[in-house]
Amino acid sequence: MTHSGGKPHAVGDRGQRYEVRYFDVGDWDDEREPCVLGWTDTLESAKRMVGAISRHPTWCDGEIHDRHHPSCKATDHDADGKGQTE
Repeated sequence: MTHSGGKPHAVGDRGQRYEVRYFDVGDWDDEREPCVLGWTDTLESAKRMVGAISRHPTWCDGEIHDRHHPSCKATDHDADGKGQTE
């Protein structure tokens, strides 16, 4: 049950493969922590999200993390989609 007593909403990261992160240069302090913009189930959608990050005036360093292969970023994938580790 939700807080309003209705059906659970389909929000959040459940079942989403890619997580998109960025840094906010307007909020830098001694310890730079990434912010999570959101999640998506396709790499193409994640790349569009990174494109939006690059156009934001204070956001930078957009990253796509493949949650099925936690040891690598999605940009480290080879042509057949299998994760590469560094």
